Amino acid sequence: MLRALILVMALLASPLWAAPVTDTATGLIFPGGSNQWLRVAYREHEPRELYGVSYAYMREGMTHGTLTCYVYNLGLGDIPDGADSERVRLEMQNSFQGVPQVWVQQGAAVAELWPVSAVRTKADNRLFAYLGAHIIGHNGEANISLTVLTAYHGQFLKLRYTFPGNDLQAAIDDLTGFVYHLYQANGRDMPELTLTKEPMTIAGQRNVAISFDDRRLPGTKAGKVWIAYGVMRLKYREDNQIPLPAVGDVRPGFAEEVFARSQAVKVYLDLKGSDPGWTDGYWEALRTVEAAGYMAAYVWTHHHRHDWPHSEKPAELAKFRKWQKKKLKKHLPESHVILQMQESPAAQSPAK
Repeated sequence: MLRALILVMALLASPLWAAPVTDTATGLIFPGGSNQWLRVAYREHEPRELYGVSYAYMREGMTHGTLTCYVYNLGLGDIPDGADSERVRLEMQNSFQGVPQVWVQQGAAVAELWPVSAVRTKADNRLFAYLGAHIIGHNGEANISLTVLTAYHGQFLKLRYTFPGNDLQAAIDDLTGFVYHLYQANGRDMPELTLTKEPMTIAGQRNVAISFDDRRLPGTKAGKVWIAYGVMRLKYREDNQIPLPAVGDVRPGFAEEVFARSQAVKVYLDLKGSDPGWTDGYWEALRTVEAAGYMAAYVWTHHHRHDWPHSEKPAELAKFRKWQKKKLKKHLPESHVILQMQESPAAQSPAK
């Protein structure tokens, strides 16, 4: 009798019988256990106001391979719904580039299996989410790591699925099945989707790769500021109808460079405001430059290019040089992001 009671209590406490929970930030219902998916963990990330919470699931009968749903906003108050925003594009790039760092620290071999691509609705070609995949070799076994990102009710929604094996189609099918399950739990019909291997759109521009010259930066807060710098360069070009080159590096104009660094300072201040204990030496110096009104003089002095017209030379250079001797002692200029044109593959994914 005692053994039977213990067995019943164990079953009631198991993930199989977990009750659905409603996420407080989004109102989404995260189911407990049904349709082959079992919720096995819930976690609050610190600080919660930045990194939110996560819900972890496993396929019934599988001994390894976890799908985790993250709900968070990084302290940002202006995240539009859906995937078609600079906020989501920036966060997807950071999240995807951060995957190798996590696995390499565990001694794994990591390679990109599928580049960040657009998941679109078949009916109206609407951007639904972004998806990318890595292949992970760890302890003699292969795994696929899928990253999916969109936004809902002012929060980023990120799915990270570690799928055992190397079958990309099977991994995508599994993940699609989970999303369908999530839609059902919330009383909605999931649209029919297609995954297109197209370059990520950033600030309305296609076929531009934003890369780092320092592999330690992707996934860090400083890396987010540098990505913002690259995005703002592209935004300036779009707003001012400046065409991109057909191939090769995207070289910045003077006004473009001033605009991008000034806007990146704002992103730095946003991140610093949400985490007062964090600072970055370079961007802290540029915050001082921007506050003093010397960004144009700074860019001309430290990032001057031979093809910038002499007519754009700032008038306050002499004043700036005197000022920087007092305020920017031992300062070293930095540029860690490179913009390059890339080919636009039109191939369709094997995914549904």
